[in-house]
Amino acid sequence: MQVVPPKVFTPNGDGVWDQVEFFYDNPTGATVTGKILDAKGAQVANLRNGDRGVSLVWDGRDAGERPAPGGVYFYQVEYDGKVAHGAIVLAR
Repeated sequence: MQVVPPKVFTPNGDGVWDQVEFFYDNPTGATVTGKILDAKGAQVANLRNGDRGVSLVWDGRDAGERPAPGGVYFYQVEYDGKVAHGAIVLAR
């Protein structure tokens, strides 16, 4: 899995790194889902499908469409019985 930008994104509307995108290979066509968790492990948002069909994205908003505060967040992407996870930084 490739994460773009690699670790830090800045959803401030300037058109540069306004979202984080998780690219994946899916040769079997398995369902791919993902979520964003805060530092306490609480779910902040679900990842949505990207425009290219081989990615999931997060725009820095919580489940209520409010801007999430800056900080460290964790992602979990589930596909084909596997889970990929890691940390990203939302900078405000």
